[in-house]
Amino acid sequence: NGYEIVYTHQEITGNTDIWKIDIRNGSAERVTDADEIDLSADWSPDGRSIAFTSGRGGAVSIWTIPASGGKRLRINDGGFAPRYSPDSRSILYWNLEAFWTMDADGGNPRRIYGGIASPAAGAWTPKGPAFVVNGEIRTETDRLFQTMDRPIRPQFESLRDGRLVVAPIDIHETGLWAIDLTYKEN
Repeated sequence: NGYEIVYTHQEITGNTDIWKIDIRNGSAERVTDADEIDLSADWSPDGRSIAFTSGRGGAVSIWTIPASGGKRLRINDGGFAPRYSPDSRSILYWNLEAFWTMDADGGNPRRIYGGIASPAAGAWTPKGPAFVVNGEIRTETDRLFQTMDRPIRPQFESLRDGRLVVAPIDIHETGLWAIDLTYKEN
């Protein structure tokens, strides 16, 4: 709906769950409530479901839950950092040192790019699923972005118009930042 954001919340006890916050009034609501780790959520563009990574039931895998609440459903046997496609019909994720796509219900898994040793998050761009490899953002076949003057964080976002949001790594000091998300009606 454009007013809510899903995020990973870790309690002081170490329990990690998925929450959502309404930026209009700051109200927060727990989406998952389990002893296992739930993290790295992504809201489907059609607004119907939330995909996330969970350690529930053994191996870390991809799960979904209706955005309005309800029963969570494990949709594959392994994976990290699910990201819905713009049409909500596919999910990009990392597993077994590679990026994969699958149908939103977990069917038809397809390996699209290998050699990614550490768990990572990708994003959907107008040119398809993309990810960071050796300091560049690329798809299965094309290089989309590379900076020569400094490295970038291995996570990024793609805006609907195709622009990429990246964060360069520039370590000069240590700091703690707080961001106030405030909704403003136009």
